[in-house]
Amino acid sequence: MEVPITAKDGSLTISLAGTTDNAILLPTEGGNTYLAIPTLRLDEDYLELVVQNDDDSTRSIKIPVEGKTEDAITVPYKLKDGSYYKIPLEGGGYMKLPAVGKKAKSIKIPVDDGMATFPVHDDEGGFVPAQLVRRTDDYLKRIRVRTYNATRGRIETVQKTVTADDLRVYQKPDGSTAYAWTFNVFQFYDSPLGDGDKILSVTANGKTFDNPNDCGSKPSKGHDYDKDGKVDLGKVSLIPVCVDAETDMARFRVENGNEKPITVVYGVDDTSITGQVTVKPKSTTYFEVPAPDGEALVGIFYDGEQIDAARSATETACIPRDRLGFDARCYDPDAKKARFYVRSGAHAEKTFVYRVAETGETGTVTIPDDLTNAEVFWVTAPDGEATVTLYYEGHPVATATVDPKEHC
Repeated sequence: MEVPITAKDGSLTISLAGTTDNAILLPTEGGNTYLAIPTLRLDEDYLELVVQNDDDSTRSIKIPVEGKTEDAITVPYKLKDGSYYKIPLEGGGYMKLPAVGKKAKSIKIPVDDGMATFPVHDDEGGFVPAQLVRRTDDYLKRIRVRTYNATRGRIETVQKTVTADDLRVYQKPDGSTAYAWTFNVFQFYDSPLGDGDKILSVTANGKTFDNPNDCGSKPSKGHDYDKDGKVDLGKVSLIPVCVDAETDMARFRVENGNEKPITVVYGVDDTSITGQVTVKPKSTTYFEVPAPDGEALVGIFYDGEQIDAARSATETACIPRDRLGFDARCYDPDAKKARFYVRSGAHAEKTFVYRVAETGETGTVTIPDDLTNAEVFWVTAPDGEATVTLYYEGHPVATATVDPKEHC
C-alpha cells in the first residue's frame, strides 16, 4: 500500500482522507486505514506541523498553503535538494515526508498479518509504530469474482469487501513477497478440488481482470436469456449460507430465477448497514455482512418493496476451525519428508491449502466425506524441520510442527 505524495513544479501535493482538530489524515491505497500526521494548525493560509530536529528535539514550522480541497493540500517546498521534513511519530522515531524532487513520491506501507505498519526512521533504521486511524465502515476494495459453479452448472458471482485485515503474505515465484487477498473457488463453494469450479474474472473497483489461465475459459451458459422480460419477484430469494463468529461475518446469497438481471438492496436489521447486490439471470450472487457472533437478520428490497428476509445460518461455519484436527506425525530421514494428519470433522469434502514455513512449499489437501473424514499428506523437509499451516479461504486455521526425532 502507498500514501500518494507528489512533488511537482516547486510544490508538494499531499492527498487527504480528511482532517481532525489535531491531525491531517493521509489515505493508504484503498482508504480504510489512514496515517494521522499531527498538526497544530491547518487553514486556508498555513499548515503548521511539529517536526523533529537532528538532536531529537522538536520544533513547529509554518508552511504556506498554496491550495486546499477536501481531497488534497498543496504546499511549496523550500528545502535544499535531498532533504525532507522529519515528522515525529508515536512510539519514537520519525517519518520522512518527501519535500523535493519532480518525480512522484510515496510512502510505502507494508502490511503484516492484516495490520498496517508505517515504515519510519529511527536510530536503528528500523520500524516503529505510527498513529493509525482505522475506519471499519469504509471499503478498502470492492471485489466481484465471476465464477463457474460446477455443481449447479452455471456462472455465479461472489461479492466481497476486502479490508486490510483480509490481506495475507503471498510468496511470488521470484522469491519476493507481497500482500494479497487470496480466494479459492472450491473452498467458497464448499466443494473439493477438481470438482470443476472455475474463477473466470475478478472486478476490483470497477476494473475487470480476466483469468489468463486455462481454468478461465468461459463455460457455455446454455441458452440466451430474455433481458427485456419482466422481473418476477417471486423468483428472487435470500438464502443464508454460513457464518464465521471469529471474524463476525455472515454469508448470504441472492437467487435470481428470472430471465433478466436484477439489482436488490439489502439491509441488516437494527443497524445502518446497507448495500446492493446484482444478480445475473438464472444465477446467484454471494455477499457477506458484519454479524456480531455470527448473528444477523437481513432483508432484501426491490423498488422499496421487501422481497425476502432471512437469519444467518449460525449452525454452519464458513471457515472450519473448532472441529478441525491437525498434527505432525513423523519424519522420514531417508526421503527427507514429513508426514502430517488432518481431520476436518465436517460431513462434506473440504479442500485446504497448506504452506510449509521453512521451504515455502504450498499445496492442497482434500478431506473426503467418508467414515475416516481424514487424510495424510507429506511435505519436503530437507533439514528435518517442517512447520505447516493450513488455510481455508485465505484464513490460517491450524498449524503443526514435526519433531525430526520422531521417525516414520
